[in-house]
Amino acid sequence: MGRILNLNDHKLNICSVILFCFFTFFPFTVKSQPPNKIWPASVERALSHVNVRTALQDIGLKTFATYTHLGSGDYLFNIKSLVNVEFSKNTGAIIVDIILPFWKAPWFIIMGLLMVILFVYLFIKFRIDSINAKRKHLEHQLKVNTDKVVGQAEELKTQGNHLESVNEKLKTQSEIIKEKTQEADNARADADRANQAKSAFLATMSHEIRTPLNGVMGMASLLAGTKLNSEQEEYVNIINTSGDALLGVINDILDFSKIESGNMEIEEHDFDIRQCVENVLDVFSSRAAEMKLDLVYQIDHLVPPMIVGDSLRLRQVLLNLVSNAMKFTHKGEVFVQVHLENASGSNLQIGFDVKDTGIGIPKDKLSSLFKAFSQVDSSTTRKYGGTGLGLTISERLIKLMGGEVTVSSEDGVGSTFSFHIQAKEARSSKKQYTTFSIAGNEGKNILVVDDNATNLSILKAQLEIWKLSPTLALSGKQALEILALGTTFHLIITDMQMPEMDGVMLAIKIKEKMPQLPIILLSSVGDESTSKFPHLFNSVLTKPIKQTQLYNLIQMELKQNDSVVLENKNKPVLSEDFAKAYPLNILIAEDNLINQKLAMRVLNKLGYEPEIANNGKEALDMQLSNNYDVILMDMLMPEMDGLQATEMIRKTLSVQPQIVAMTANALPEDRAACMKAGMNDYISKPIKLDILMEILKSTALIAQSKV
Repeated sequence: MGRILNLNDHKLNICSVILFCFFTFFPFTVKSQPPNKIWPASVERALSHVNVRTALQDIGLKTFATYTHLGSGDYLFNIKSLVNVEFSKNTGAIIVDIILPFWKAPWFIIMGLLMVILFVYLFIKFRIDSINAKRKHLEHQLKVNTDKVVGQAEELKTQGNHLESVNEKLKTQSEIIKEKTQEADNARADADRANQAKSAFLATMSHEIRTPLNGVMGMASLLAGTKLNSEQEEYVNIINTSGDALLGVINDILDFSKIESGNMEIEEHDFDIRQCVENVLDVFSSRAAEMKLDLVYQIDHLVPPMIVGDSLRLRQVLLNLVSNAMKFTHKGEVFVQVHLENASGSNLQIGFDVKDTGIGIPKDKLSSLFKAFSQVDSSTTRKYGGTGLGLTISERLIKLMGGEVTVSSEDGVGSTFSFHIQAKEARSSKKQYTTFSIAGNEGKNILVVDDNATNLSILKAQLEIWKLSPTLALSGKQALEILALGTTFHLIITDMQMPEMDGVMLAIKIKEKMPQLPIILLSSVGDESTSKFPHLFNSVLTKPIKQTQLYNLIQMELKQNDSVVLENKNKPVLSEDFAKAYPLNILIAEDNLINQKLAMRVLNKLGYEPEIANNGKEALDMQLSNNYDVILMDMLMPEMDGLQATEMIRKTLSVQPQIVAMTANALPEDRAACMKAGMNDYISKPIKLDILMEILKSTALIAQSKV
């Protein structure tokens, strides 16, 4: 079993000491003992191998041996001293006891097993304690949650009771609301019935007032056509003026009622905006001449002549504003200006300004202008009358047309009412400056004489658009000074009424030096002084000046046409020649005796011999046997009204007449009802003679085209 390690004998003691220290302190312990004696075993460290080194100092050699994988037990080491390679000598031996590592010792294995058992025990105990702790925690949590759920259940129960109470209250409130809703519905129904009753009352009132008013105004018109002295003529004029005022009040009340009830609707159709404005100013031309006011207007050439909108409502607004301006203006002018504010494609925003040089409005009264039934001066001693509805109705109509109205005024200087409307350009519309052409007359000099600066500015702008060269004079004296400078003028346009030197005096002085120079006179309606001097003026144009008339006269005079055009406003309206030009077989369906007589007289003066039916049934029977060309049909008649008679005629007769409603029912729905029943046209009472004549003219043309 032993293995021998030989060392130099003179180095034995040193090697023994080294080996002893090495095996004592080296991690793998090797202990030696003398032969035949086992050294005490060391249990501190087990050896896995033995490494013994011996150094031979004297010969300079180092000898060592390494033993690995030695098992436990006793080992004998023989130590020899080597002098040279050939000689060896035994010098001694040591016994080495190699002990087992401690982890292979039985006690360590037993201790390990005990430790494993203890660890398993502690682990199991820890797990059991942990499970118990979790169980206790879960039990506690369960108890807490259970208490919480119980509390929530109690709370929900309380809330449920509260909700039941709230539900009962809501149910009670719902019943109250239902009752209130029913009351509101009943109130609304009552209001609707009241509104309908009000509308019916107003319609009835309108009809009952218009019917006798038609007789009053109609007879006054007939009376005005007879020979009257100055006093009688004044009375007739007062009757007509009062009738127009009463008719205006009725129309205002009806319009205001329609607007308040929300039944006012805006129509859309193509119309000529210039014609609309000119027709409005024509209404006030005679009054302006009497008051010696200048009534002028200007339409921007960028505004399309034809637009899409409601011409009737626009005309109504302009009538109200111009009438208001003239009421409060005693000298100076009333100026209507139309301009294009905005254009986006075919959509237009058109602005209107109505300016006057009247008494103005105090600033503290401006806020009440558009309130219903309000007046700037509401005292019983006020100078200016009126219902106070005109501006209110105008404001509402402007809003319905998509616009707004504003007012600016200076007390004692004048006022300006401005508004705009939304409209569209008609497809057939052309720019105004391309509508008229002064071919061959471009650049010709025109002298314009007028003491009104606004009118001069308007005429200048219009003439320049037509490529003419205007020169302006504010008086007759200034005009003569301009002529004395030697400038060649092709035409003179002069106003009649001017201070110091009027139009006649100026024309006399001009004709003395330039007898061939054509002169156009701007005269007021009813001014007969111009007819006394036909040799002075080539043409006479009545103010307010219309663009078409001005263009035609300028064209005619510049082409040296010597014919004199004099407008005769006193020309009789009614003439028997009318029936010869427009022959018609007429039936009047009317139950009111005064209106029958009025219609007969008017038509007789036009040259017609109409027949009368007292109700719709008679009209139906008479049409069946006589085949009338036109029936002037009243709406409200006994036995059979005008609507029923029209429907029967349209359904049963083979020969169809033209049927024109001639009624005192003047609401828009009345017109719609007439059209729906099959009528061809509509005239509201009191009847305007010019409107009646236009309808008869168009009816005659239709009848002639059928022949």
